[in-house]
Amino acid sequence: MNKWVKIITVVLLALSAGTAGAVLRLLPFMSPDVTTIEENFSVNRFSESSGTINILIAGLDYTDGSERADTLAVAVVDIDSKKIKVMSIPRDSRVLIPKKGWDKINHAYAYGGINLQKEVVVNLLGIPINYYLVLNYKSFPAIIDLLGGITIDVEKSLVYNDYSGKLFINIPKGVQNLDGKNALHYVRFRNDPLGDIGRMGRQQKFIKEVVRKLQTPSVIPKIPELTMEIVRMINTDMSPVQAIQLASYLKDLKEGDLKLFTMPGKAAYIGAISYWLPDIPAASMMLAEQTDVPSVDIDSHELIGDVSLLLSKIKGKISILNGEGSNGLGKRASEEFQHIGIDVGLTGNAKHFDYHTSSIMIPISGNNGDMESAEALAILCGINKKLISKSAAASSVTIILGKDKEKVFANLRTARIKE
Repeated sequence: MNKWVKIITVVLLALSAGTAGAVLRLLPFMSPDVTTIEENFSVNRFSESSGTINILIAGLDYTDGSERADTLAVAVVDIDSKKIKVMSIPRDSRVLIPKKGWDKINHAYAYGGINLQKEVVVNLLGIPINYYLVLNYKSFPAIIDLLGGITIDVEKSLVYNDYSGKLFINIPKGVQNLDGKNALHYVRFRNDPLGDIGRMGRQQKFIKEVVRKLQTPSVIPKIPELTMEIVRMINTDMSPVQAIQLASYLKDLKEGDLKLFTMPGKAAYIGAISYWLPDIPAASMMLAEQTDVPSVDIDSHELIGDVSLLLSKIKGKISILNGEGSNGLGKRASEEFQHIGIDVGLTGNAKHFDYHTSSIMIPISGNNGDMESAEALAILCGINKKLISKSAAASSVTIILGKDKEKVFANLRTARIKE
């Protein structure tokens, strides 16, 4: 999900004239822990500075009993030119974590909190990190609702059902005014062929719409309330006054002065684990002060063959049956299929666990649409079309996973994105 959308909002809240002054007037009414300022703090610290300020942004999620940085980004604030570049870092980026070895970058927070996460990012990019911002997404819907929602052109229908996690996303294609709940779903959704890369593209698109909304006259009176709400949910080593000063200093930021992009690299599988392999030289050039950065288009990542066409032929929800007996296979398979954009309605066990080869069933009364869905599913999974059959036991297009399940999963992963 887009944790760093909210962090960037902190800076962007001051885009409208007078915001910083309104926040400063509110400081006496905030709780002591929010308003405490070191006696030796210089109110001109940022305004007297030149060069850049690098800020690490980490959005946390609670997974498998520990907190991980579900979303990471580095914001480079150019004091001289009054521009901001924000590079989102895919959470699957393969990095060397001190005393842990090679792992995904988002695991660093679970191992050692923000200090280790900061060290890993510094080692990866070779730049200093001046400040960090850490948050979770609990307050995100409330903030968006305070804005009156965000209008955005949803590029395609976003559907995802996680019954165990009780997360249900259903956002239609087209221009939508998303309330807080649906906005959160929009920035969290990543179950399509582009996975996390597609999600970051949507997050960047969402931020642009937040900028536009914040600059509308109807929102200006709400900015102080928004600022207080955001300040309360952020864990940072930047004092509130520093954050306000930085926002005030950049109050004239124009849309073209905010560049959002994803760290370049490519997807790969190493030891059956999916990673993002960062292109560090390219990332350094894109972060460089003199380099212009084009906005990332989430459709610019090329899919293998006709994956998009095949996915469009799979209508409705499929069912998955465990035909080889592995514990948790239904849940794992459901995640694999939904990650590529295939909605799963039912998982269960087959009649026995001795299926050597995966196969597909359609209802006896199945129509041409069911057969077209089954054939497209067979191509994506690498299943011979001769293994598609009609069965009275099938109420929808159903795949029975056999002992060759790893081959099926490998085909789905290969179809997701060209390496």
